[in-house]
Amino acid sequence: MERGFRVGQFKRYGDSKLILWPDQTPDAVVARIDKEWDAAKGDPNINDICWFE
Repeated sequence: MERGFRVGQFKRYGDSKLILWPDQTPDAVVARIDKEWDAAKGDPNINDICWFE
């Protein structure tokens, strides 16, 4: 993103390879986090949705 961060998810817990989201623009990242947060059950934290590197 603007300062060099990249965002993605791990395929499963304990993986070491981050699978990057295809659209790394700030607006797209925020929209995807918002969408996945709303769809998550319970009270997720950000690591349930994505990881930044």
